[in-house]
Amino acid sequence: MQKEKDIILILDGGCMRGVFNAGVASQFLKDGMHRRIDSIYAISAGAHNAAFFISKDYKKGSSVYWEDLISGSFLYNNIFIGILKLLVKIFKKDTKLDKLVDVDYVVNVEKTTKKLDVEGVLESDINFFVKVFNVKTKKEEYLNAKENIFEKLRASSSLPPFYPKRVKLKRMNYFDGNTFAPTIDLYMKNIIEKNKNKKIILISNTPISGLGAFKKTLEDLILGFLLLVYFRRVFVIKRTISKIKYNKLKKYSKFSNFYIISPDFFFSPFCQSKKRLLKLYYHGIEKAKIFDFKNKIF
Repeated sequence: MQKEKDIILILDGGCMRGVFNAGVASQFLKDGMHRRIDSIYAISAGAHNAAFFISKDYKKGSSVYWEDLISGSFLYNNIFIGILKLLVKIFKKDTKLDKLVDVDYVVNVEKTTKKLDVEGVLESDINFFVKVFNVKTKKEEYLNAKENIFEKLRASSSLPPFYPKRVKLKRMNYFDGNTFAPTIDLYMKNIIEKNKNKKIILISNTPISGLGAFKKTLEDLILGFLLLVYFRRVFVIKRTISKIKYNKLKKYSKFSNFYIISPDFFFSPFCQSKKRLLKLYYHGIEKAKIFDFKNKIF
């Protein structure tokens, strides 16, 4: 007998390395796993992947990474030089900062070149929430992405200072929900604990142990420094320390209903190599096959 609505999916972010969970989601869709999903909670790149997954158009959504986002219109050509220039402007208190990651371009692609089937998302019975940071309350929120979908996707992907704009929704300003928080925050921990009758699957775009996990910690420290320089607020230090402390995903394996799918190697969030992006995409597909939804082993 076919199991129904017994899965909650969490899709991690990470700019270009979102191609990993795009690969995992593609295989899940091929295996018919979408019929078992109750809800999807997604962040940044994972939110865009989730939208195409829900609309059942994984080929179009996945190809965005290696066909549209490596054109030079999305990422600053040399991200390291871009960061140095950004720091100089911040120290000079220049308010006109460049977009090192152009989220507006992604949304435009989803409206035109690789048009997202919005009706398909709205008609789906899968609940869809995106994680954002509320600038006024300084707290993370999960917004219903089936309302004003493109702006919700934009807000969830707007990571300062790489994209130095807030996204206004109902008079509130938002940006990327993982800016100051770990992927599994208190809200998601409660979701895991309260849904013991469901399988919670997190698709992480970075390794959860070993050298890859160490590199992710270094990356969080660097981002924390950039955010401190950008915002010049003490709370940035506190939130960065908390994020690193609670971002140890391996510890959540104690929950019998919680599963993690993660890559075996660390991958740059700013990669612009089609060959490497495809490698990570197919790696995601192979990782997804472990669960073998098609033959209902999981």
